[in-house]
Amino acid sequence: MVYLLDSPRFASATPPSDSFNRADSSTVIGVTDVGGLAYPQGGGVSRTWGIDGNKAYLAAANGSGNHDYSLDLDITISDNYTVTTAISGNQSNIQPAIYARGTYIVRCASSSGSDYLWCYRGGTYLGGNELYLPGDSYGVKVAGTTINFLKNGTSFLQVTGQTTAQTNTHVGIWVTGTSWSGSNPTTVRFDYLNITTP
Repeated sequence: MVYLLDSPRFASATPPSDSFNRADSSTVIGVTDVGGLAYPQGGGVSRTWGIDGNKAYLAAANGSGNHDYSLDLDITISDNYTVTTAISGNQSNIQPAIYARGTYIVRCASSSGSDYLWCYRGGTYLGGNELYLPGDSYGVKVAGTTINFLKNGTSFLQVTGQTTAQTNTHVGIWVTGTSWSGSNPTTVRFDYLNITTP
């Protein structure tokens, strides 16, 4: 279930799910349509997220070289939730990702004309290589020290004994900007950012 407005587990009583169904903007991402949580813009390498066709996208980014441009939410909980998204418009080296606890990441990597889901803890590759097709959802399920990486709601990789970032309350999406590769991170569209509880 999605957290209700009166849930005591959110400091501002705001469930964080977002369908991105709102007016197009190349300068403003807005707030989550359920709960009204604000997305911080900028920070680190400057970036601007917007809305295009009821989907979130990186509208502008500054910085050369290889950078991760994130859209981050502090949901004020660190345990027992699932965060998912779906994407379109992927290109080689962009690797649109979704993460939980600020650390457990699923990247959608484009290779030889196909997309694959790769799983990480920070910069450490955990496994995966799961085929991703347009319309598939993917994400991370957090339950104590057990982390499941999901495609279409089903775990394709489980890791246990995970104490890294156990109190981190951040979730989000990102794209990787790689100016040296010719890939354009503004081409990716995220369909939604959904957080649910058991």
